[in-house]
Amino acid sequence: MAVRKTKRMGIVKKLAALALAGCMFFGIGSEALAASLKDVFDEHYYADSYGDVKEAYGYDREALWNHFRNFGMKEGRNMNMFFDVAKYRAQYADLEAVFGDDWGAYLNHYLTYGAKEGRDTGTGFDALEYADRYADLKEAFGDDVLALWHHYQTYGSAEQRDGRDQWIIDAEREAQRRASEAAGSAAKPESKPVVVRPGELRPGTDADTDTDTTPGEPQPGLDTDTDATPGEPQPGPDTDTDTTPDQPQEDGDGPEDTETLWQ
Repeated sequence: MAVRKTKRMGIVKKLAALALAGCMFFGIGSEALAASLKDVFDEHYYADSYGDVKEAYGYDREALWNHFRNFGMKEGRNMNMFFDVAKYRAQYADLEAVFGDDWGAYLNHYLTYGAKEGRDTGTGFDALEYADRYADLKEAFGDDVLALWHHYQTYGSAEQRDGRDQWIIDAEREAQRRASEAAGSAAKPESKPVVVRPGELRPGTDADTDTDTTPGEPQPGLDTDTDATPGEPQPGPDTDTDTTPDQPQEDGDGPEDTETLWQ
């Protein structure tokens, strides 16, 4: 009996130890994943974004945080460049139905599930696409959203890395393409139809070949004029068959003409 009791006590102790280890593990894991709004609140961003707040509080972190917590969230103000908690709540009715006014729950939902589900942060910044775009970041941080936010704020922005949503980049490229096409079209001279009035030369034609002459006048550039006055000889050929009546035909050195003209 004593032996069995001792064994049972040993088993209980082992189970208790495992349970404690599990609680510690999951507790640490939850703390690692969880973040409060104050943890990610950026006082410099908040002050620089809202002149009235900056004028009132400067860069006093505690005063700025209190303003955001008590007024800013309800007014739709944003606390940093990465996550807009008011927009996140407004965009997803399923989350609002669960979390209500628990503003911190929206942040932790995004860090735990929302980022992997591709939900919109409301700021245009996507941490996971930021990691996918740069292999060194993916290798260093994986899907750790908070670490990726911190990297961009500390180094990425200065290095001109791009953390925007891909759809924003695609839209920007499309706008640039259309602007380039529009500029190219505007640079081309507008072609106008050529209007030629009667009696004028069409541009590019030779004046010597203009046949639009006044009736009764000789056409320039031609050796023979067939529009002569009736009764006058036509210049050009050596033999003129259109002679005036009562005059003999002159045929030069040729044979004698045996056909007598009528008197």
